[in-house]
Amino acid sequence: MKKLFLLSLIALLFTACSGNSYKVNGKIYGIADDATITLFHIVDGELAIMDSTKVSGESFSFSGKTDTCEIAMLSFSVDGLQSNSSTFFLEPGNIKIEYANGMQHVSGTHVNDQFQIFYEKSTEMNDRASAIEMEIQRAQTEEEQEAAFDKLTDLQEEFTDLVKSSILNNADNSFGYQQLMESYDMFEPEDLLEIVVKMEPVYGTDEIFASFAEYVKGQVNLSVGNKYIDFEAEILSNDGKRVKLSDYVAKNELVLLDFWASLCGPCRREIPTLKEDYAKWHSKGFEIVSVSVDEDRDAWKEAIAEEQMAWIQLIDDASETSPATLYGITSIPTTYLINKEGVILEKNLRGSAVEEALQKYLK
Repeated sequence: MKKLFLLSLIALLFTACSGNSYKVNGKIYGIADDATITLFHIVDGELAIMDSTKVSGESFSFSGKTDTCEIAMLSFSVDGLQSNSSTFFLEPGNIKIEYANGMQHVSGTHVNDQFQIFYEKSTEMNDRASAIEMEIQRAQTEEEQEAAFDKLTDLQEEFTDLVKSSILNNADNSFGYQQLMESYDMFEPEDLLEIVVKMEPVYGTDEIFASFAEYVKGQVNLSVGNKYIDFEAEILSNDGKRVKLSDYVAKNELVLLDFWASLCGPCRREIPTLKEDYAKWHSKGFEIVSVSVDEDRDAWKEAIAEEQMAWIQLIDDASETSPATLYGITSIPTTYLINKEGVILEKNLRGSAVEEALQKYLK
């Protein structure tokens, strides 16, 4: 399982703020005198050295001017063997950093105060996740293992709620913006729309945010209860034939639109269940239309043959009107259950949930 606190430095953006001076004062407990501390920021998506200094009496200091509010990182060694790091927002003001036993505390500016609140809460959740993972490993019965997995699911939902509330509470600053751009794929379109509406007064003129807002509003249009978006794509054949999704929607009671790829492990694990559902329900008006986002067509064809996928197989061409583009696909597998009238009934069905939906709608 991935750790809940996902702070991917490469993915972070920075935003403009009023040019001013910054000062970073820090204390690292247990670090040797004359140890070097290096300050990094991000340039062209990569960590780049911004400054460095020496420690004196476990303390250090950086100062300078900045016209941005951006993620920065301190790198240092406490014992000469282990590399350590501390992440914070570099912005105008007096920033204080304390680091001890692998834990940081950042304060002094509004953005860093808010970042620290989230850091502490998510760290506590990480500890709980680790304890649950140990429960899973030590489980001696299937019931014990399922109970532990349920705890993990509940914790993930709790973390999602934490991230959403943190974004909304910081909708007017760089931390909220960073969290949104890093974590948007955790949320349903309706949750994202709520966030976007709150952030638009501050970031509405930002080009990246404006594009994202447009994407979110398009996703809301694909919510349950709305009409599907038709498209045309190449079907698995030897002659490059193209077909429309509407061809299958009109002819069947239910169509499962399934976005996948040959190299996607979770996608491949869903296939045996889909095969069972297809064999059982196809004669009752159920069709599957799988759209592969594979770039390697040979890998796509080989996977279909290996898995013996007997339903409709299309491939995405990554154009502006391709299926994945129209549906704003950012992760796979992604599924939509569509009825004969073209209404989206369910989204992102997995495993036994597909069978349950078919029982519900194809009585």
